[in-house]
Amino acid sequence: MTWRETIMVAIVFVSLVTLRAWGVSTHFWLLGDQILLWGMALKPFSELPLIGSPTHLHGYEIGPAFWWILWATRVVIGPWVSNLPHAGGIGQAVLRSAADSVLCLAVWRRSESVAGALAAVILIATSAFDLMFASQIWNPPMAEALVTAALALVLLDWHRRGIVRLAVTCALAWAAIHAHMSAIFVTVAIFGAALVDPLRRGERWMALRNGLVIASVVGVLQLPYLFYQWQTSFAQPAMAVVSDSLLDVVTHKGATQFAVSAREYVDVVSRAQGRPWQTPWMVWVLLVSSAIVIVRYWRDTALLMVLVVPGVAVILGYALLQGDLDSYYYLPVLPVPVLTVVFAALAIPWRQPRAVVAVAMLVLALVMVPSRVRLSGTALRFPQYGALASGSRTVAQRHMAMRAIWASFELPPTCQPEFMYQILGGVLDQQSPWVAVIAEDGSVSYRDLDRELVH
Repeated sequence: MTWRETIMVAIVFVSLVTLRAWGVSTHFWLLGDQILLWGMALKPFSELPLIGSPTHLHGYEIGPAFWWILWATRVVIGPWVSNLPHAGGIGQAVLRSAADSVLCLAVWRRSESVAGALAAVILIATSAFDLMFASQIWNPPMAEALVTAALALVLLDWHRRGIVRLAVTCALAWAAIHAHMSAIFVTVAIFGAALVDPLRRGERWMALRNGLVIASVVGVLQLPYLFYQWQTSFAQPAMAVVSDSLLDVVTHKGATQFAVSAREYVDVVSRAQGRPWQTPWMVWVLLVSSAIVIVRYWRDTALLMVLVVPGVAVILGYALLQGDLDSYYYLPVLPVPVLTVVFAALAIPWRQPRAVVAVAMLVLALVMVPSRVRLSGTALRFPQYGALASGSRTVAQRHMAMRAIWASFELPPTCQPEFMYQILGGVLDQQSPWVAVIAEDGSVSYRDLDRELVH
């Protein structure tokens, strides 16, 4: 990188980490899911599952990459904050910001517009979903970070510069699927770019080599899952809901829902990127932008693959899925429509008008940031997390077993107030008469339940 690129990437990275992780030690959203995931990260690496995290559809993801990354976050960042759960939130913010910083560099080089690149990353990083899940321990945001990093490497043509770099790009893309299956729509496009691009240039041997690299990477990353299945005699399918939906469609027990899927995709993009203004015409923005990208960048196979294919794939894919779709299913795909609109806006062949449009986009993106932060940056927050952490530390430092930890304030659903106390070395003993009660300011009082029962 040049010194200008290095400075820009550093500024973007620091700014995004600050935006995403600001105040996480006081408002981290501690639910049962986060307790489950962080509890797993606290274990030794040898005890991590060979399969992915559980899903609400009574299955699990197809590989353990999510656990590996979360465990690494705990090892690197955890000791600085006593291994408390918000270390995972900081790690998530760092990972996503690193991916967005590389994406910013990639868009800059590909479009030759630093203003356009900054506008794209600001719109992506401050979208409604991104800010809500900015510092959350959860697998869909991690899938977005991994697939965004892989997409950025493709835009940088990294995958063309040797087998090792291609393997790294493919590993990131497939690890995103380990984190959350919804990343497959972008992963397919990334793999397609590695295969179709050399074929269009008449380099068949290169396409064959890339195909072998992709197969090898996927095969290696699936070894833990296959070993687990062998151990359990293939008794527990991973994403049964996917195979069951496809079977229903094939056997005509279920119907494809292309119109519903397309409408839901546009609606999610509109809600994620339309704030603070409603955009009922988002469908036309996406259609026109996609058409411009196809016409203007027809010879740039890799760019077309990563900008056009994911949107089509997600509509086709979810049209086959039976049942309701949650908005977060689209999270790993959401950077793509933003990039499509930005590249379409920068398709103007004349330099001066293109620069004006890029600056206008950047100004618009910056103007939207404060209202976006207000609207979405306060969602999914637990304002008393800092008090619970401080109180738990105070109780643990007494080195006296407690029967329970109570909070005098309302806790989020499924939150376990004893979790941080135990991480900090506290001991729970049902024979102990003492209960610690943590107040909203972090102060602690103690109650002797045995004496209260006697009286």
